[in-house]
Amino acid sequence: MKQNNWGRAIRNLRNQRGSAVIEFIGVGLILLVPLFYISIVVATIQSAGIATQNAARAAARVFVESDNVSQAIQSAKHQAQHALANFGMGDYEYDIEYLCETDPCFYSESAIEITVKVKVPLPLAPPILGLEKITTVEVIGSAVYQVPRF
Repeated sequence: MKQNNWGRAIRNLRNQRGSAVIEFIGVGLILLVPLFYISIVVATIQSAGIATQNAARAAARVFVESDNVSQAIQSAKHQAQHALANFGMGDYEYDIEYLCETDPCFYSESAIEITVKVKVPLPLAPPILGLEKITTVEVIGSAVYQVPRF
């Protein structure tokens, strides 16, 4: 009776030839596709962080060199747009905020903080059914510069 069970088990193994390869491919795809997507998302957010930080730094530089606040804001927006475009993010929605340490914003040696916020869409997310609101990440970069003495 034991020999009969062993014979049946061997026959079952012979009938399953090639199924291990199919299982390996199936499980590999189930694990590798999400891992690949997560690595793309992380790389996108990381590059957006670098671009946003660079845009904040560039905007702060021109902000402290300006003569008045309205000119400084306009120059900072232009510089941030240019810096984001250099990183391929010129079409993304962004916002610039500034915070002055003193009440007259351009008082000698006072600090000015510029914050740039960029809304980055996640890759491969379809813009249907309002998903673009859910699949965007806000990346924030800031820089503090000091107004020159002279």
